[in-house]
Order: sequence, then C-alpha cells, then structure tokens
Amino acid sequence: MTDLVTGAAPSDPDGLVGRCVNGRDRAEPPLSDAELAGLLLPAVVAGDHNALSVLAKSLYALLCAPQLWRRLVDDPAVAPRLGEELVRLIPLGTSSAFPRIATRDVKTAEAVIDAGDVVYADVFAANRDPEVFPDPETIDPDRAGARHLQFGYGMHHCMGAALFRLEITTLLTRLAREFPGLTLDADPRTLPWDDGVLLRRPTALPVRW
Repeated sequence: MTDLVTGAAPSDPDGLVGRCVNGRDRAEPPLSDAELAGLLLPAVVAGDHNALSVLAKSLYALLCAPQLWRRLVDDPAVAPRLGEELVRLIPLGTSSAFPRIATRDVKTAEAVIDAGDVVYADVFAANRDPEVFPDPETIDPDRAGARHLQFGYGMHHCMGAALFRLEITTLLTRLAREFPGLTLDADPRTLPWDDGVLLRRPTALPVRW
C-alpha cells in the first residue's frame, strides 16, 4: 500500500488509491504518505480480502458438507440464513480480534482486568458459546436466537456488514442456481491454505460440476 501511495508501484489514477492520492491536499492538514496508507489499508483488507477470504471458505465449507449444498440448491431462500451461520463459524484469520485497551478496572469471574491492560476478546469462543448457540459447531441455517459477533458490536461494528451480507447471499444463490452439481475436485485435506493472522483461507479450491 505504501508503494502504491508513493508511486513506487503503478496504480490507476482514477482508482481508489489514485483518487485519494490526488485529493490528499484537500484534507486539513494534508495527509502524509504514512497516514494515507494507514487509511487505505483497512479499506482494501476489509472491503476486498476479507470478503474474498470468507466467501472462499464458505464455499469450501458447503462443498465439504454436501447435505448443506443440496439444501441450498433445493431452497435458495435459505441463503441469507445459511450465510449468517457460515459467518458465525468461519474466522477471518488466526486471531479473532484486534487488541483493545481497558479504560477502567473490570472484574470478571476469573480475574481483574486492570485499566491500561491490553485485551484480546475471543470472538471465536463467543460465537461458539454453547450457552448461547446450542450445538455450536453445527452449521444450522434454521438457528434462531442471539446474533453472532463476527461483525463486532457497538462503535466497533463493521461498516461493511450489510454489503457483505448482500455479497454472500448473492454468491450462494447464484452458484447454487448455475452449478447445482458443484463438488470439490480434491481431498479437502490436501488443499493448500494461507494461515495468516488477519486472513486465513484456501489458496486453491478446485471444483467440478
């Protein structure tokens, strides 16, 4: 991203990066290279790579569970609910959340979190809490009740949540309609994966239909 902002790597002047670079001086004060790269990087990671990562893993999960794929093919209206379940269970990367800093002392059942402590909330565990989600490891599109926390909460709620819900619903519905016989064309255990901290996903997903 720094290379794109500084011009060390080519970019489309009419694209997102180019327009931001050309308009940087209209900010008060003007944005430095580091500031502009810092603003653009989350947009690219969250708006592009996050979506591609979860969509790829969602398709992988469904093709590894043919009964779920058949349910989608037979009943496309289940796509929004199925998408929610996939998002609940599928982590973006190997870390479940960004660090937070406690602003005051917080007493929990296990210990006291002191003001100033760095905390990593375990969203993975929260989305698999059996007291909230019965049989939490099961992808159940008919599940009702509490919402998952994959998009965050409150002031940290993902600004792109509605867009991604539209994307995953559209993708699942269209693929099920166009390729009802879609199956994996490899043993799932042999697929290569990128095990990144922010993004974890298969780097290849061979299929046949």
